[in-house]
Amino acid sequence: MDGAVRYYNAIVVQARYAVPEKLKTPMLYLAQTPASMETNIHLKEDMSVSFISRMTNADVYLLTMYPMEHVHFGSSYIRLDDIAEYKEYAPEEVSFAYSLGARYVLHFLNGYLKNDPSGLAYLTNKPVANGAAPHTLRMEYMPAKGKK
Repeated sequence: MDGAVRYYNAIVVQARYAVPEKLKTPMLYLAQTPASMETNIHLKEDMSVSFISRMTNADVYLLTMYPMEHVHFGSSYIRLDDIAEYKEYAPEEVSFAYSLGARYVLHFLNGYLKNDPSGLAYLTNKPVANGAAPHTLRMEYMPAKGKK
């Protein structure tokens, strides 16, 4: 439950024991609205390597939830936020995206811990088939090497 594996590559690569090519445990990564290239350049983000894309021996699901910002991954912030602080999306849209993210987590756990085929099918559906408004969520599935 830590965004460092995507956003802080310089720190993650220091953990020599965490070799992404050796990991076999499936991963579901919930991502916020992506930062612009200009923002990443300004913040001097290292975009030269991706821990997630190097996880070639594990199933990886990357769910980008465009209504979400960092603080929205805590439900208390959604309930207690100042409505004036919302940018592009309305509070109701952010709250609904949060609930969909929770459903993806549930189906991921059911799929992999309970071997539930409907859980895995949910993950590979287009987000609109799971109730998302068009263009609000994007799922990228990167199957483990040798899987389709």
